[in-house]
Amino acid sequence: MTLPAVPPALVSPPALASELFGASLPLAVRYAGWLAGAGVERGLIGPREAERLWPRHLLNCVAVAALIPRGSHVLDLGSGAGLPGIVLAIARPDLQITLVEPMQRRIAFLDEVRSDLSLSNVETRRARAEDLATARLSADIVTARAVAPVDRLAALAAPLLRAGGRLLAVKGSAAASEVSAGWNAVQRAGMTLDAALFAIVATEGEADEGLLPGVRIAELSAWQSDGLLCEGGAAKVPGFPLSTDPLALVLRLGRSGHGTPRRR
Repeated sequence: MTLPAVPPALVSPPALASELFGASLPLAVRYAGWLAGAGVERGLIGPREAERLWPRHLLNCVAVAALIPRGSHVLDLGSGAGLPGIVLAIARPDLQITLVEPMQRRIAFLDEVRSDLSLSNVETRRARAEDLATARLSADIVTARAVAPVDRLAALAAPLLRAGGRLLAVKGSAAASEVSAGWNAVQRAGMTLDAALFAIVATEGEADEGLLPGVRIAELSAWQSDGLLCEGGAAKVPGFPLSTDPLALVLRLGRSGHGTPRRR
């Protein structure tokens, strides 16, 4: 498939991308071409976002892969242009990715990308998260990026996860206060298991657990089941606080099997 011509500078990967994507880097570069071309033309991303695809979007999304166990079934809620779902499928072909998106024009884009990149580990599903609450999907992981506040997101994710499954949400610098403020809703959804906020940081050396090369996982904060915010394990590690900006801040909430996950 011939893609619209885009300036090479927009899709040229930084050196770090080669380490994070490995042999899949050519697919990541082609996906960057989709985003900078058809993605902008169809209004899936803004024109200014095309100028910072790698640091703001592709590297930010691939960092989530460091927290996903091998062989997981991943539901990507509100996938939009495929961030982070398509990126995870490229970097981690061992994962089975379901892209959940309610808008048909976005589904059409995702299907074209999936076909062009030959991503056999990806399927699309046109639906709202609320409409899947009774589908008994029992995913291992639900991912979300810029979808909803934590209290709402916990309620959306809980019915889609198996007991012990995890929500991994890419969040901003106010994530810890957002979680604490919405803790009652997180409890009601039964999403208090192993609650923690992580920074995924680029580093030289091996990855934590070997799930993504070139990164280190730093636990910044953790929550007890009663919502008490505690200092994360990273505070006990030399080199903390972090000397460089993380690739991503990722919130993890696990489904305990308790609570009342239901359609909202």
